[in-house]
Amino acid sequence: MSGLQEYPTTELIAAGIGILAVLLALIFMLVPFPSGRPELTTSAPLSVGSPQFLDALAAVTNSSVRFGDRVEPVQNGDGFLAALEASIPRAKHSINFEDFIWYDGEFSDHVFDLLTAAAMRGVEVRVLVDAQGAKLPDDKVKALKAAGGKVELFRPNSIFSLNRINARSHRRTMVIDGTEGYLGGVAIADDWLGNGTDPNKWRDMMFRVHGDMAENLQDAFSTDWFETTGEVISGPDFFPTVAKGTVPYVPVVTEPTEYTTPVESLYVLSIRSATSTIYITNPYFVPDVEMRNALEDAARRGVDIRVLIPAPHSSPVHHASEASYSELLKSGIRIYEYPGLLHTKTLVADDIWSIIGSANLDNRSRAINEENDMGVSDPVLAKQLYATFASDTATSTEVTKDAWAKRAFWEYIPSRLSLLFVKQY
Repeated sequence: MSGLQEYPTTELIAAGIGILAVLLALIFMLVPFPSGRPELTTSAPLSVGSPQFLDALAAVTNSSVRFGDRVEPVQNGDGFLAALEASIPRAKHSINFEDFIWYDGEFSDHVFDLLTAAAMRGVEVRVLVDAQGAKLPDDKVKALKAAGGKVELFRPNSIFSLNRINARSHRRTMVIDGTEGYLGGVAIADDWLGNGTDPNKWRDMMFRVHGDMAENLQDAFSTDWFETTGEVISGPDFFPTVAKGTVPYVPVVTEPTEYTTPVESLYVLSIRSATSTIYITNPYFVPDVEMRNALEDAARRGVDIRVLIPAPHSSPVHHASEASYSELLKSGIRIYEYPGLLHTKTLVADDIWSIIGSANLDNRSRAINEENDMGVSDPVLAKQLYATFASDTATSTEVTKDAWAKRAFWEYIPSRLSLLFVKQY
């Protein structure tokens, strides 16, 4: 008898259905089908930072216009560690810390020691790390718990939660006493230590916030902590009364759905509302059709658009970035490649508008992961981010339209292949 005749017809049918189901799942996971959402347009021109723009942005991101205090940029891992060494000892009541990546090492040891010391003097300490990015040191975790602290993993992998295994928390925030906080891109791992000049260490930024902005970060942490533990965080030790600030901002705390992608709306409306400059720094710059159209339309309006991303490397995400270079360069957009590991995530426009936070410009941040960003209308912060952009591009290499067009044909292959998996970047 042949091999097929040894199996009953029903088993062959079941096997065929199983194989087909796996293939269909892979297709829907990987193939970038149209989302079904219409592209963002405006009924009338808007100007970034204006009250009308802020109201419109709040509406399309399901948020609100709030008023905080001045934002303070913190440069690189060494700067963030120094800031933590100053901030954590000031804590009187509570410290809530959430990160996407936390690896055992020197950076981790420093932070755990600071948190454990705070817990030992009576501060309530909670640490929440995404399960897929957690490589925590057992001894340090035990010491923090013995001092009264709490450490949890966000969405640990389980056979009973396969529907959530791909949806991660990419947020990086810390809040002290509900009045002081940090957000940005830095992870607690030794690859982030340094001042951004070592090509093997990440160049990155965090941002210190106070008052209402810290309260917003506390809200975001509380939501993820409740999902993970069932504990409701409340009371003045976590949510003290804070004075209303003078800096308008729109918080964008996201858990995307098929039809709501607040990170996309935040960036696209900002791009469509800029009139003079848009400077973007992002480590994973994979604009979809809607964002490419917005960028190219802005360039045709005469907006000076510059994009800073990491130098070429073997990552498929970088190859996917390169797939959009030709059209962007043709429209007049300038692209720079930073000579090292760049992880900063900012946009600054028209001398007044800034976007800061955790989101990359890829599909995972747009449509899958939880993120925590803020759009801030403040010329002081904008000036600081323009200066940072100028400093970073001064050591970078500009990709010119002519040089890009002269590449050998085989250099196009990686970027085309990488697009097959663009939904997972």
